[in-house]
Amino acid sequence: MSPSWARVARWGVALAVIGVLISFVDLGAIGQRLAGTDLRLAVPAVVGLVFVHVVAATAWRRLLGELAEVSLGWIPTLRLYYAAQVFGTVTPANVGADVYRVLAVGADASRAQLARPVIVQRLTSVAAIVCLGVAGGIALPIPWLRPFLVVAAIVGAIAASVTVAAVGPAAIGGRLDPLARRLGWSGAPASPASRLRSAARDGFLLGLVFHTISLLLGLALVRAVDPDAAAQPLIVLGALAVARLSLAIPISPNGIGIQEGLLTVLFVQLGLPADTAIAAALLNRVGFLLTAAVGAVALVAPRDSSTVPVQRASRPPAHG
Repeated sequence: MSPSWARVARWGVALAVIGVLISFVDLGAIGQRLAGTDLRLAVPAVVGLVFVHVVAATAWRRLLGELAEVSLGWIPTLRLYYAAQVFGTVTPANVGADVYRVLAVGADASRAQLARPVIVQRLTSVAAIVCLGVAGGIALPIPWLRPFLVVAAIVGAIAASVTVAAVGPAAIGGRLDPLARRLGWSGAPASPASRLRSAARDGFLLGLVFHTISLLLGLALVRAVDPDAAAQPLIVLGALAVARLSLAIPISPNGIGIQEGLLTVLFVQLGLPADTAIAAALLNRVGFLLTAAVGAVALVAPRDSSTVPVQRASRPPAHG
């Protein structure tokens, strides 16, 4: 399937799932939930969903220094990261944002070197999502989730293994030397095991922070539209964590439709109102759209080169 047809197919899946949801859920009930939203909770939560990306930007900045030896200032880091979200909006699993970050960093490093931090951040983020999703699924009294969680755990293990390979062939005994030469990695200094461990640790821990904060903000949105449903916060957090697993699978752009559909199914299985799940998910998407709006401003804003201190990070001299 060509890339253009694949994009059409993914949007088709998203729209089809949304259509099924609309056909099975009372739109009037969703409207009432949204009309009765507690703005004192919803507004800070939506704003929080925009600013939580600062955590992800911090992870990218750290990985750039650890894996590509590139030092990026805070202002250009935030500018590039938020601008990248514009492209992630319309691509499956936010891949467009990853590509933009590789291409937009004007550093004295090869594209392959600049891709390493992005790849490692993506894979460690997937591992973090899987850990939270599996933990959340275990907390839910839904028997049919067990096989789903086993598959998710396997995906997480694969992501962790590929993270090691993505950093460079030296980290895994040189078994990927031929592939490294084709990607242009062989000319870069070998990454020591300590650098790999540091990158994997930082990416995973900051990924956990990012997704945990996002889940707590999601819980706040559920409480904003339906305080009764949020009376069991651990159950709701578990459902949100399992639904978030859809972000790791590029079925539709940014999990549109899939995440909402899975959350609705989980809510129904837990005896919670389906319209609550959809109303909270819609508010979550508002935060997503506002993030893209901030990114659009960053994308078109004139760039002052004096505020973009991109340079190779200095390395201590090797001791013989």
